[in-house]
Amino acid sequence: DAQRGEVATAEGIRIGDTKARVESTYVGRTRTVPHKYTDGQYLEVSSPSDTLHLIIFETNLEGTVLRYRAGKIPQVRYVESCS
Repeated sequence: DAQRGEVATAEGIRIGDTKARVESTYVGRTRTVPHKYTDGQYLEVSSPSDTLHLIIFETNLEGTVLRYRAGKIPQVRYVESCS
């Protein structure tokens, strides 16, 4: 989980980036899902060569990345996280 700071994904996406940047970085690999608690969205990023893991970016209504996490399915989709 990355909830604050400057930690970037291998492709360079950081907290504060836009939904559009995520989608253009991971072309054809994103799926948009409504956020469970807010008006934002989850952007699920998959890899054709790895069907067991995802990166999930959480955005606000304006489309700004607020946090992200990566992990194994189904645990990575747990909204309340593992802690």
